[in-house]
Amino acid sequence: MSGEVTRRLHPLNVRFLQMGEACIVVEFGNTIDPELNERVHRLARYLEELRISPKSSRGTAFETILELVPTYRSLAVYFDPLKGNRKALEEEIEKLLKEFERQETGIKPQQAWNLCEGPCLPANQYLREERKSRTVIIPVCYGGEFGPDLPFVAKHTGLSEEEVVRIHTSRAYRVYMLGFLPGFPYLGGMDERLSTPRLETPRTRIPAGSVGIAGSQTGFYPLESPGGWRIIGRTPIKAFDPFSDTPFLLAPGDFVQFRSIGEAEYRRLLEAGGRIEEQGGSPQSSGHGTTDSFRPRNTPGEFGPGEKSVSGWNFAPGQASSSVSEGRDSASARQPQVERRKHQSSGVQLRVLDPGLLTTVQDLGRRGYQAYGVSPAGVMDEYAAELTNLLVGNHKNAAVLEVTLKGPTLKFEKGGWVAIGGADCGGTLDGKPVPNWSAFYGEAGSTLSMGFVREGCRAYLACEGGFDVPLLMGSRSTYLRAQMGGLSGRPLQEGDVLVGLPGKKLDAPGYEAAAGSNLPVPLAQEPTIRTLPPAFIPRYGSPIPLRVLLGPQDELFESEGLETFFNSTYIISHEADRMGYRLEGPKIKHRGKADIVSDALARGSIQVPGHGMPIVMMADRQTTGGYPKLGAVILADQYLLAQGKPGDEVRFFPCTEEEAIRALQERKARISLLSRYLGKIT
Repeated sequence: MSGEVTRRLHPLNVRFLQMGEACIVVEFGNTIDPELNERVHRLARYLEELRISPKSSRGTAFETILELVPTYRSLAVYFDPLKGNRKALEEEIEKLLKEFERQETGIKPQQAWNLCEGPCLPANQYLREERKSRTVIIPVCYGGEFGPDLPFVAKHTGLSEEEVVRIHTSRAYRVYMLGFLPGFPYLGGMDERLSTPRLETPRTRIPAGSVGIAGSQTGFYPLESPGGWRIIGRTPIKAFDPFSDTPFLLAPGDFVQFRSIGEAEYRRLLEAGGRIEEQGGSPQSSGHGTTDSFRPRNTPGEFGPGEKSVSGWNFAPGQASSSVSEGRDSASARQPQVERRKHQSSGVQLRVLDPGLLTTVQDLGRRGYQAYGVSPAGVMDEYAAELTNLLVGNHKNAAVLEVTLKGPTLKFEKGGWVAIGGADCGGTLDGKPVPNWSAFYGEAGSTLSMGFVREGCRAYLACEGGFDVPLLMGSRSTYLRAQMGGLSGRPLQEGDVLVGLPGKKLDAPGYEAAAGSNLPVPLAQEPTIRTLPPAFIPRYGSPIPLRVLLGPQDELFESEGLETFFNSTYIISHEADRMGYRLEGPKIKHRGKADIVSDALARGSIQVPGHGMPIVMMADRQTTGGYPKLGAVILADQYLLAQGKPGDEVRFFPCTEEEAIRALQERKARISLLSRYLGKIT
């Protein structure tokens, strides 16, 4: 079978695995072990310093690294496959690992948690001092409606429910990594008597604060989310607040001690906002040296002598604490706040008369925060969004409106150029049809209506200059799961007003052909319409063909399971969303159990839980997960799946890395040609 996985073995049993054409997984082992985890963070620290160095003495391979995501046992190295070479990067990392063998570097374990925060932050903001370990006391109401899986865990382990709770609260757990969701702590050191497998079929909704067990791991969900962990209780404590000076309650190297509480105390803490207070000392059960200890406050009010609040955990959206508590790692403290820069002159202005089914503000995504569990989010169909932006002369990362299934009705309160693309939703301007994949000028007072999509799933609306919403962690994208970005982290609502940023003044209507271009399209156009040449318009429909690169855990599937995957037709289920597309069809057979120690997840990764049905990770995906990944949909094909809707058929085909990169190069060349043809700069 083609699509053979890159899998190289280092002398110290470090494996180099492939997760799509843009990610190397450096795997140090397959266990939850403090020393192994320290090696992961140590490598992450060095690679990050090499990545941000203006000129690396080790060559250019490290300059192609985009982002680093450490997990329990591996480091995901995301890189630009059009600028870098996988083999060259792996060789450089291998040299670095061998150097670690030969000499002490002087980097201590906790110093390694200073990871990529994207291009929006200067390099001098990375901490270079050892952070102080903390123990955070997390109150949990176990069982009942808050812990629906507690009876199963008790039965599976042969313990009583009371014994499960006693054992779970009897020790402090090390935070090995953040992942899955923003601020989600993956905790190690759980008593093996409590080890319980994940659900075969993940739940579509797990409430925020839910405390769970997955194999030998434990942790708690900061946000409502799908998930496959066994839920044994719930905490009222907030672990993530994007509008705070300290968005993340925990950081790797911290310790968590769970404390059992009753329902009445749970509700009191929830009403009080789930704040945390700091006290001196460390619980006897921690067993890991000097720490700070943090406990929840039962009621709001004054702090007692010697107490300090952990800043930022009781602020309404838009507010921010003015101080950072002592002992906090910069993993939380150094995060950027929302940029609320206002422009003197705005572009187009649109009022929402009807928001459509699901319309959100998106750009190309929030890069550099996966190490904290923050999904990149961004547009589902990057290709359509980029083409639509080109029609109004925008940079490819300008914020657009993403429309799902049915579009909005918008009134121009200030005139300007806009463009529609993606799925055809029968757009009209003052009742007159406007072609899909076109840019046009809307006069003040005009009304733009976008109906149900006719083919595909998602349409895009761009305005000249891009839509002006606050930057949050370097992006304007809406991350619905975390209720952040875009318009207050939510879809459009009736009455919203959208304003465009100042943009380049478009040339006179019509096309401006690049010198020497020889495209098979006429230049004459309607006087107020700019239309995409037919040769560039993508086609959507069912069945959807998707090319796949195997790895990183294809070895955990039977050969007949892989044959089933590549020779079957799957149906997009009604549970498909921006986070992931759940598919229905023939069961894919695992080789042994369907759990792994939680690992990184790239967009396009294909997880297969115990039920044997594939789930393809999409724009709002979790950053890590614990089901084996059979392969990944190549970057050049992901837009096709983003245009699939429930009921559409999907077929998978094996692909080589060379073919995947060639497809990406061809797409880039087409966009570059179109950009020159339109006389615009991307």
